[in-house]
Amino acid sequence: MEKLNWRSAASNIEGHSSASQSLKEQVQARFELAQDLVREAGEFVKKELAQPLEVACKSDRTDLVTNLDLAVQDILIKGISQVFPEDTFLAEELAEQADVFSGAVWVLDPIDGTNNLVAQQENFAIMLAFFNHGQPGFAFIYDVMGQILLSGGGVLPVTCNGQPFEGQAACVRVNQSLVAGNSAMLRDNAFGLADIARDSLGVRVYGSAGISFLKVLQGKLLTYASYLQPWDYAAAYVLAPALGYRFLEAQGQALRFEGKQPVFLVPQHLEDYFLEKIRGGGRDAFSGRI
Repeated sequence: MEKLNWRSAASNIEGHSSASQSLKEQVQARFELAQDLVREAGEFVKKELAQPLEVACKSDRTDLVTNLDLAVQDILIKGISQVFPEDTFLAEELAEQADVFSGAVWVLDPIDGTNNLVAQQENFAIMLAFFNHGQPGFAFIYDVMGQILLSGGGVLPVTCNGQPFEGQAACVRVNQSLVAGNSAMLRDNAFGLADIARDSLGVRVYGSAGISFLKVLQGKLLTYASYLQPWDYAAAYVLAPALGYRFLEAQGQALRFEGKQPVFLVPQHLEDYFLEKIRGGGRDAFSGRI
């Protein structure tokens, strides 16, 4: 993924401020606003967890949405729209979805790991990413209860809780790492995920793409693989290149930012290893260590 070039992209950004304001200033203004809103939303969630949750089912009994999912989405969208009214949104709990390749678009998952929120009150994340005509601007993955905010990427440096952050990808080794992934993919060895797990120290399933991606980007997991929607992977997609990671679409397609796709987040230096495993994946039952 190439970083957005300030000079060439300046003509693409839609005006939300004076023409004299540089693209960098516009992106920085969005970043600072979004960072404040993400932290505000996190504090709101922690406070509201003391109250009973309102829980509803969407497609089935395990596909849940709570009042906090909707409230966090509302905090982020309203806060951004007040300052940048022409920006649009691609969000999990939003009926009308924007095209990430058209204009200034925010991709957000207000609570990633809603089932964990309901059952554990931990291991969930707020995720938000900004794109300009499909070009990554910056992103946030916020482990709310762990109080870890990974931010930046795209055209900005990556920080963790406001401090410069460097990726650990180059230090990651298959036989010294743990794997996280979709349990059905592991069971069926879809795209070779069980084969990869057998080469590793074992498997962890966290129930949240945001938490799993965060651990990969911190060098605590070798990979995370699952069938994901755009709001599940957008933030990590923006942060990954600056930290030595990249996304692989397991069917060899481009990421559409529309509908579910099978994706792996992997260290760049191990890309050939993963491609070999993905292409050779069978349907054997998983017999590794869980």
